[in-house]
Amino acid sequence: MVYYAGSNLVSKGSLFLHLWTGEYDLTFNEVLARTIASQICANQGDEFGLVEAFAHVCHFLHDNPDRLSLRSKATAPSLMLTSSGLQLLAKTYFTAYRKSDLTVIPGTVPDTIVSVVMMEAFGYSQRDVDRIKIEHQLAMSAENCVGALLERYLDSVLRPYGW
Repeated sequence: MVYYAGSNLVSKGSLFLHLWTGEYDLTFNEVLARTIASQICANQGDEFGLVEAFAHVCHFLHDNPDRLSLRSKATAPSLMLTSSGLQLLAKTYFTAYRKSDLTVIPGTVPDTIVSVVMMEAFGYSQRDVDRIKIEHQLAMSAENCVGALLERYLDSVLRPYGW
């Protein structure tokens, strides 16, 4: 694995040696982030405008690794310093952008105790509880859709201003 230390490419072993001696400053390489984002978006429509946004997000995450949502927090800091880490983040970033905002049938399964509470506390029948749970899931899915559409609208208005 190759890391970027400032503008220098270094191996993992060399990186730790230089860190120990204080020779390298681990700075975020915005040029690399932009290059990788440009390759992944392949100048597709309005995605090219996201290259700068991706670089800014990565720079923020480099400075604030605790804000990166990952299954393994141990790898968070090195993601911003490796080409493969930035490629993974760019693929995730652009895949999320391309994702449809239309509602989908929710796959979550409500806890069975919710049914018991609704029947005992509010007097609903099992049939009503089953219907209400499905309608609630659909309403939440529609709400997520509205939120995603609002985010896209805000992006279309604010992106020209560097947001």
